[in-house]
Amino acid sequence: MGALNTAWGLVYWGQLLGTWDELPPRDGILNPGWKLEWERYQRSLVTDFLGWQAALVREYAPARQFVTQDFHGATRTAVDSREISSFLDVAAITPTTRRRTPSTAGGSPSWATSRGP
Repeated sequence: MGALNTAWGLVYWGQLLGTWDELPPRDGILNPGWKLEWERYQRSLVTDFLGWQAALVREYAPARQFVTQDFHGATRTAVDSREISSFLDVAAITPTTRRRTPSTAGGSPSWATSRGP
């Protein structure tokens, strides 16, 4: 526990842990070192899972089939897209843009914003 207290910066403000049972859930934690380590851990889980999925696809798919992931265009701190891309043949992003479409709701034409395909 001493190494964990030091690595996560828990030595400040009486946040020392004596046992694993004292480790609260991530929600509500104020210590930035603790939050950072939790986020790194979460990213590693997602990365390992997607790497495992890519390996499964490669095991069963024909050699001509490529492996891809759509990162959906948004920045996500819980996903290490650079590391995940190392498992892929094609890393893709699908940006979602807004488009303006005419609307006749209310009796007269007006323009409404909607999500594009």
